[in-house]
Amino acid sequence: MRTSSCCGAFLKPHAHRRKRCRACGKTFTIRPRTRGRKLKRQHLSLAHAILRNGTSLRGLSETRGINRETLRRRFYGSAAAWLRAHPLPEVPEQGPLIAMADALWFQTRNHKPKYGCFGILIRPVNETTGYVTVLTLRRGRESKVAWQQVIKLLPRSVRKRIVALIADGFTGLSSIAAEEGWHFQWCHIHVRRRLAELRGLRKVPGREIRRQAQRLIHTFLETEDEARANECQRRLRRLFALPECPPTLPTRLSGVIHRSHLLRTYRHASDLNLPVSTNSIERVNAFIRERVRLARGLNSEKSLRRWLRILQHQHPKIQCRGFKETIDKNHRKSVS
Repeated sequence: MRTSSCCGAFLKPHAHRRKRCRACGKTFTIRPRTRGRKLKRQHLSLAHAILRNGTSLRGLSETRGINRETLRRRFYGSAAAWLRAHPLPEVPEQGPLIAMADALWFQTRNHKPKYGCFGILIRPVNETTGYVTVLTLRRGRESKVAWQQVIKLLPRSVRKRIVALIADGFTGLSSIAAEEGWHFQWCHIHVRRRLAELRGLRKVPGREIRRQAQRLIHTFLETEDEARANECQRRLRRLFALPECPPTLPTRLSGVIHRSHLLRTYRHASDLNLPVSTNSIERVNAFIRERVRLARGLNSEKSLRRWLRILQHQHPKIQCRGFKETIDKNHRKSVS
């Protein structure tokens, strides 16, 4: 440092470790010391013990005989170092992409959803690996506006290459896909779960009609023949029109009739090899539920956001197979 930062004039020596500006007389330290407490070196062993072994801070504090708050502070420092050592992988820069969206709700004591964890998984069309790109926390209920704000969190280079969206039967997501010009695939697992609930395990009224509806919908979801799929739709409409049909069937399965084309998008756009379920993003939700269960609940919104970031870095990639590796493969096995 030959000139001063204040006047730009030359400096002259002043005492042992200082310089003085020739113009204004202000003095400077040559090698200033860092102020404050020295930083402690953070080790990754504590973060590995919590994340890899699936233990809780409560149990680890009892095992090691350390105060819980002290261990929590140490873990946050270790987790920060662990996050720096495990950055998120980047989505491939070329090629069309498939987005998979789902939300996980955290309930309060009065059993009303207070926070929603919105997750988006991105998978290249020609791969079977999905990247957990967005995992964010929002207050309030699920809505179209909320999902639009979450989708905007995606990088622009990723968002403009999306060609299809896989989600549950939420109409807000299907309308967003229509506005963006994306293909929309309705998750088959959600429809099958609803069928299992309506069928029941006990002797309920209209038991045979419930079984027939279940068989027809299963055939409609999996068949390759469009003529057979249309026949299943006609038979299902006639079945719902019968006087002995339980009223819950046409009410709760109305989407299968009025929005049936969204269930067979994977056949209409077979070159994209679309997944037919949101199991991949729901697997991430399972990791979140398990961590919240181990922690016996989280104390604050800040703590929940911190854990979401940690879990996103812990599970950045999820296997996400298309219908060619699931439905068609199972169909060939059953035929053979």
